Amino acid sequence: MGTRIVIIGGFLGAGKTTVINRIAKALHQEGKNVALITNDQGEALVDTQYCAAQGMQVAEVQRGCFCCRFDDFMFSARSLVGRHSPDYILAEPVGSCTDLLATVVAPLKVLYPREFTVAPLIILVDAERAIEAGFDSDSIGDYLRRHQIQEGELIVLSKMDKVTGE
Repeated sequence: MGTRIVIIGGFLGAGKTTVINRIAKALHQEGKNVALITNDQGEALVDTQYCAAQGMQVAEVQRGCFCCRFDDFMFSARSLVGRHSPDYILAEPVGSCTDLLATVVAPLKVLYPREFTVAPLIILVDAERAIEAGFDSDSIGDYLRRHQIQEGELIVLSKMDKVTGE
């Protein structure tokens, strides 16, 4: 079995980088070798610098989302495997990214089953923002958040400490 790829998406500010770093540290404490792939539309990826400063093995995909830069995503994943032989690669797509199931998860499963196993697509949802803003407006942000949630195979509420039980 190949390296397990875990894609953790979610809208901007949902806490993806924080969650990925915590998962990576927990897996590392269990003796697992973990690497990360960060992603952004720009060229200076703050998340990459942050993760590297935390002692993580990290690669990045710049200037576009994983789906639009799938070849770069594969290059990063294979590069990490070649250099570090991780048990897990945690991948953080751009916060505005959608259609990850069709453009990243399915190709990984179909084209690269000997190299990688793919975890269910995880989407983080900022609980505080969901309660305060809802999903009813016609803004592009609400559209993207709704679409991400609809395609997620696992939905995880983040920032639960900022909301009441009600």
